[in-house]
Amino acid sequence: MTAINSSSQQLVSTSIGDICMVECQTLHGRKIIFAAVYISINQKIEDIISFLHHQLLPYSHGGAAILGNENDKIPLVLGGDFNINFAVDDSKPLINFLEEKFSLQLNNNPITPTTNSGTTIDAIFTRYLDNVETRTYVAYFTYHNALVTIIPIQTTSNNVNIEEIN
Repeated sequence: MTAINSSSQQLVSTSIGDICMVECQTLHGRKIIFAAVYISINQKIEDIISFLHHQLLPYSHGGAAILGNENDKIPLVLGGDFNINFAVDDSKPLINFLEEKFSLQLNNNPITPTTNSGTTIDAIFTRYLDNVETRTYVAYFTYHNALVTIIPIQTTSNNVNIEEIN
């Protein structure tokens, strides 16, 4: 069963990090933006914020106003390796920025480690999606514990979890 079709894709790579975005559409026509990010190690929080602001600008409240569209109302999932520890207060400026500019909420528990060293450098942020659940998946072949996110997608007859989609 295919519950989501993808349309536009974007990949950007800079010295700060990489981001890959895809715009998807459910069978009922609901758009969702998925963005996967990798932030290079030892980046300043201000540079991370600037990088994400620049790349996600069309989906911000201000960007949508300038463009004259409603991209700021499209559900968005931003996740990946941010290489900053969300369990400490140093991450608060990034968390606050994503909430204020993009209405993104941290979906995983920041005190649940995502690495073997006990840090939480991986995160999932979401907006305008209900009943999203993020869990840590312990993988013994990598330094990181993967974050698995389940997003219920409404179809004509039932809910389909994103992990069940072909």
